[in-house]
Amino acid sequence: MEFYVLVIAVTWLVFILIVRFMNYPSGGTDHACYYRLTTYIKNNHHRLFMRFNDYIPLSLYPQGYFVICSFLSKKTLLHNPNFINYVVMFSVVIILNAFVCLISDFSYIQIILINSIFITLPIMYAVWNAKFMGLSARAFGIFLVYLYLFSFYFYLIGESGLIAFLLIIIFSFLCLLSSQFAFQFVIFSCIFVALVTFHFEVLLLIPLDIVLLFAVNFSYAKNFFTSQFHHKRNYLKFMIKGCHFQLRYSIWRDFVYDFWKKQDKAYVLGNPVVEVIIGAMPNCIVLVYFPFSEMLNDYHTYTLYVLLATSFFAFWITSLRIGRFLGEPQRYIEFGIPFASILSVMVFPSWLVVIFLFVNIFVLWWYAKNSQHHRQLPEHIKIREELIRYVNSIFNLEFCHLLSNDNEIARYFYVSNYDPHVPNYCRYYQNEEEFLWSYYKGDYHRISPQFLASEMKKYKKGILILYTNMLKFYDESEILPLIDAMHIEHLRTIGKFKIFKFYKEKEL
Repeated sequence: MEFYVLVIAVTWLVFILIVRFMNYPSGGTDHACYYRLTTYIKNNHHRLFMRFNDYIPLSLYPQGYFVICSFLSKKTLLHNPNFINYVVMFSVVIILNAFVCLISDFSYIQIILINSIFITLPIMYAVWNAKFMGLSARAFGIFLVYLYLFSFYFYLIGESGLIAFLLIIIFSFLCLLSSQFAFQFVIFSCIFVALVTFHFEVLLLIPLDIVLLFAVNFSYAKNFFTSQFHHKRNYLKFMIKGCHFQLRYSIWRDFVYDFWKKQDKAYVLGNPVVEVIIGAMPNCIVLVYFPFSEMLNDYHTYTLYVLLATSFFAFWITSLRIGRFLGEPQRYIEFGIPFASILSVMVFPSWLVVIFLFVNIFVLWWYAKNSQHHRQLPEHIKIREELIRYVNSIFNLEFCHLLSNDNEIARYFYVSNYDPHVPNYCRYYQNEEEFLWSYYKGDYHRISPQFLASEMKKYKKGILILYTNMLKFYDESEILPLIDAMHIEHLRTIGKFKIFKFYKEKEL
């Protein structure tokens, strides 16, 4: 027991050191959105929240995790949110070692190697991964999926069948309640396990979880699934062509065409398949080698392999053009990390696992040195922070409505007392023209003058922030012809941002 306590403590400390070494950018628009959602839940007596204004499209996010966060102080949520993620990762390390202890009699060296491979796998720390950059349900979702998959293992090998199945239902339901990303994986894993193991009863998990959510809170479930349906429909029909497909037509076509045509190093390294090969090399090696190993005939070990393969199945489905609206495929590989770490030790000699460990460390170092292209330039961050400070300093409840032609800037103000107005992408739109009316030249980062003018006339008073980089955005001359009796008063210019106060001319 003392040995496991020491291993857990050291593994967690190594994790903290890696996160600090990676020097992640702080916060972001996702953090701001989750902070606002958590605040709503906190003010609703820590209950699920459903009364969203149309201009605050937060109804598609699962709220279970944020109900837990709502019991923390606003100061912690705003200024030290990674404390929550560190606690979650400590819990992950505990359940990993509990699982390792239960499934086999590993030696001390093997346990150390399993923990070492697990905690240093580079893809866990990729800069695009939002787990350690503020409030995020992603780390908690991974924790729940690990509990779900560990329970799945015991169910598949026939130990404690009924209890294991009940645990699977509980943990998959918590995934539905807490993390969109996690529950999408639950769906993929049920399909894959049913097809591979012929345990078709696991397909009942998905409808059982949905029915259970409706039984727990019918209004919330109806609102949540309606928002999810509209968001997925809008993304698939109207957004993905101008978003993912424009930047990368096909993840798999890259290897036969686009790599050779573009000859761009950043483009090659940004391909999800390449990212997985570099960032999760042990997973890939185990996936390919295991079918040829002697361990294939051991059902317990084979079951571990099936659970590892579920992460690659989810990756494959979401890497296809038809599945790319479900999110970045490389993120699903994280769900297989525990099984890749365990199988590495079971299948390969210790000296080779040590080589895997050194490769992981090298890639982590490479990530830290070469990931700046994922971040904004320091001068841009400085200007944005000055903008936010100034706008917060002039807050007046009478002018609480905040508009901007920059979607990202508007969303940053979710951490303030303002009510940012952005297009609602989780409601029904009849066609692409109606959907794109809210966006400037079809770019979802730029809000159209028509949308801003409509909101100004509807809410009468507020603050308007215009990003006037004329190469991509526009200035007030595009809005003035659309606002009739509205008046806009210039307050200040910060960098390329112009701040205005708007109101009806007769009122002031």
